[in-house]
Formats: sequence, structure tokens, C-alpha cells
Amino acid sequence: MTRLKAFRMIRRFTEVSLTGASCPLNCSHCRGRYLKGMTPVPSGPRGLLQLLEKLSQRGVRGVLVSGGLRPDGRLPLELYLDQLREARKRLGLVINLHPGYEDRPRVLEQLRDAVNVLDYELSLSPEMIKGVRRLPFSPEHTVKVMEAMMEHGHDVVPHIFLWHPWSSPELLKKELTIAADLGAKRATLLVYIPPPGEPQPPAEKLVELLRLARSLWPGELALGCMRPYSVKPILDRAAVEEGLVDRIANPSPRALREARVEPTLYDACCSLPENLLSRFRVK
Repeated sequence: MTRLKAFRMIRRFTEVSLTGASCPLNCSHCRGRYLKGMTPVPSGPRGLLQLLEKLSQRGVRGVLVSGGLRPDGRLPLELYLDQLREARKRLGLVINLHPGYEDRPRVLEQLRDAVNVLDYELSLSPEMIKGVRRLPFSPEHTVKVMEAMMEHGHDVVPHIFLWHPWSSPELLKKELTIAADLGAKRATLLVYIPPPGEPQPPAEKLVELLRLARSLWPGELALGCMRPYSVKPILDRAAVEEGLVDRIANPSPRALREARVEPTLYDACCSLPENLLSRFRVK
């Protein structure tokens, strides 16, 4: 079995937000709080590039570019495409982008030489799409968006919820099958983090769902950074002890000790392709 890969953002990889802490979409389970931990892009016509230049000088080798989505589900990318392209070409930065539900051919074409990876949340749950995300489209549209990204030659890493309040094994199976059929080589599994006051997911159920996902997914499978702390001791231990994932973001140290697993550590986002990992390897 291939050695487990663990990922933590330490100093070579960081996150930036094109919109600061602002998010017009304002999803009910987040309300912009995840953006507050990202470095905001300064205002000005070259603000993003200037920020990336400073980060590069400090030793940063890669960035996750994200931000708040507009009501149409897209990240406001238009002003930043040239800056991303220059940062990748001149600074040699690895660019991982959360574009939202971007399907415009012109933008996807321009992104081809501006980014290395697209992270994309694939969901077929109407409750997640319209209720939580407040997006104005159908589950079928989320599939068409990913299809458009793939058709334009992007390395797309689908992010699929292992569990959320409206999930089911059947839904998980369908989402993973569609992602594989579209040609994705890597997939990242997320666990919905309930707002305060709502019940946490049972860790034992998550382990069962993870076993199902492993049996279905033919490529590399990652357990992403979105998962409640309360489930990590049980979920993370099963993930590494049973070899259910190839990659894990921010693994529980206790789970690694108890499972007696020493992974290869990378200072990066878990979405990066194999050929880019060497520059982020820690040990």
C-alpha cells in the first residue's frame, strides 16, 4: 500500500480571499466565517499580484485562492485573471482555485494557464444547493458545471460531502460515480459542520460511509479539512488504520499515534497533483 500523505498548511502554502471576509452568498452554515482566516487581497488594480509577490518573498510556494461567491454562485474572477497568470508564470507559484460554479467558456479558457487545480464542490442535494448554499439552480446544473471545467482541460478535484443532514449512502454513491465518470482522478471528502446548537454527526456512521466511498472511488481519495473536531479521533483513526484514504488534511495526532501510522507530511493543500508535491514535502 502507498504511504499515507498528510497535509497541513504551515508556511509554504497559504490561503487568500479575493473578497476579504465578505460573502454575498452568505451560506447558512458558514456566513463568511471560513474567509476570516484567509489573507484578504488588498484593493487596487494589482492588489492580488502585489500580495502574492510579498508572500513569495516570504517563502510561500503555493496558494489557495478563494473568496465569497456572488449570488450566481461564481467567484468574482474577472479582475484577477491576468494577475493569477502572471503569478503562476513569473513567481512560479502553484495556484489552487475555488472558482465556485464557473462555467463560462471564456473564463474557463483564460484560467487554463492561470491555475494548476480547480477545487469544485459537487452536490446533488437540493437542500444543500438551494437551502444551505442559496443557489438558484438544480443539482443537474452542478454536474454540467464540472463537465464544462473538465472539457476545458482543467485538473478538477471534486469536493463531495461524506455526510450532511440530508445525505444518504445512495446520494454519496451517485455523486462519486458521476465524478469518476467525468474523469476526475482525485476526490476530496468533506463532513458538514453543523451550526452551534445542531447535533453533530455520529462518528461511527461516518466511518461506514467512508468505507463505502473507498469501495467506489477508483483514484486517490482525500479526507478534507472540513470535518468537526468531535469526530476526528474516531473517523481519522479508522481512515488511516484501515487505509480508507490516500490523503488526509490536518489529521488528528492522537489518531496517528493510536494507529501507529507515520505519514509523509506536506505543507500544502491536499488537492495538489502528485507531480507538484515534492516542493511541499516536509518529511
